[in-house]
Amino acid sequence: MRKTNVQSVPQQTGKSTPKAPVKYWLLGVLLLIVLGVLGGKIVSYFQADVGDVFADYQQRIARLLNTTPVPETMPPVAEQPRINQVQLPIPESSISLLNSQRLNRCKAGQLIAERNSSLGRVQPVQARVRYEIEMINALEQCLADEQIQSSSLVPLLEQGLAEKIDYLPLWINRFWTSESAVRDTFRPGRTARQTHEQAMSTEAIAALFYFSTLFDDLLADPFSRQIDAEEWLQNVQILAQHQAIPSLLRSQQHIQGWLVALNQQLDGAAQALQCPERQLDAAEYMQNVLHSVWIAELQPALAAWEIEYRELQNAVNHILPQVQSEAWRSYFGFWFSENNLAATNQRLIREHAELWQDVLNTCGFSVQPE
Repeated sequence: MRKTNVQSVPQQTGKSTPKAPVKYWLLGVLLLIVLGVLGGKIVSYFQADVGDVFADYQQRIARLLNTTPVPETMPPVAEQPRINQVQLPIPESSISLLNSQRLNRCKAGQLIAERNSSLGRVQPVQARVRYEIEMINALEQCLADEQIQSSSLVPLLEQGLAEKIDYLPLWINRFWTSESAVRDTFRPGRTARQTHEQAMSTEAIAALFYFSTLFDDLLADPFSRQIDAEEWLQNVQILAQHQAIPSLLRSQQHIQGWLVALNQQLDGAAQALQCPERQLDAAEYMQNVLHSVWIAELQPALAAWEIEYRELQNAVNHILPQVQSEAWRSYFGFWFSENNLAATNQRLIREHAELWQDVLNTCGFSVQPE
């Protein structure tokens, strides 16, 4: 019997890309694009500063009222006095470098030598103030040395110690008015806060209290405290590096500018909506804007910052008795007096709530979120 050649049916090879992986790949790319777009919106939402949120809030209100947004105008803020306007003169000590070489038995000699070195002559304000404080204890220790007590240095050391104590209030004033870390702390930042930022100034306020409490103790008794160099520098660095207080100051300015404009925008809103007879849909949308922007986002941020500002004001009230410069006291007064920006903002916030209450009551809605 003749055998026939049985040919197998050719099997499909993997020369072409399967369609299923292509489909899943395309879906994956599409998903990444969607997530990228949504992610960008989420990031921009959380990164929007309070001015951006206020602008969006006002645009929504103006659109529903069919009116033009009231221009927002930032109130002016006090200009920080220059150093030459706040720096009170302090006489130089009577202890010379030559005499300091005779004090090699005690710490005062070392401190004076360091102060007269090339680096010591260009030290920052905070370092000089620390030197003046440390010298008080160092001179007292020198005077207690038995060999120094029998030398001709005693009258010079006693005079130097008396001068250090007399000039200490002036050096403390210079710390608060001329130290760059302090000046930067109380200078408004370039930008306002983001509405989702939590209170950040806790460390900076604690640093201010550290110095003001230390200075209080030293002014009451110059020999009562020994400075921990590491703790001192750590608190200086906190003030130099943290931008929480500058951003809080700038935010208060922005808040006031926007609230003034928004309160003008809301004044007469019920009449513009012709409530209760007409435009109830617009009134309902207005209520949604109140809940979604003001109650959900702006109000919690403003309340948290107001509490933070009061804590900062307490710190400044502790500092003020140590400030002798009238120009710096006046500058502090602008930001932290009874009628400061934050206090005015609280009044404007209450006015804003009352305007909303009038709109919602007239249009038959509750001011409370459902």
